[in-house]
Amino acid sequence: EDAKRQARLTGIGVKPEDKPTKREIRSIPQMDFSKIPLADLPVELKEMLAEESRCNMFQRVFPAQDAVRNEHYMQFFETQRYSNVLINEWLKQNAATGMLLT
Repeated sequence: EDAKRQARLTGIGVKPEDKPTKREIRSIPQMDFSKIPLADLPVELKEMLAEESRCNMFQRVFPAQDAVRNEHYMQFFETQRYSNVLINEWLKQNAATGMLLT
């Protein structure tokens, strides 16, 4: 697992079929996470959930649990990162359905 993650981050030793597809920020609002099984969630969301399970008394600062607060702070970034927008959309949808998984 650690070797796969390292290969994904560095791009070294990644097979062409394992390379990530193009990540488009504009397509994120159309995603419906309620229909995606936990096992099939994007890697960014799986890592966020794993980090939350290990956080103990610490609290993630950004993206925070409050999607509205995140949208306020996103305006201060020069560019929007795919992972931040993806996590914020996931938090927003799960807060609306009451299915927050932490």
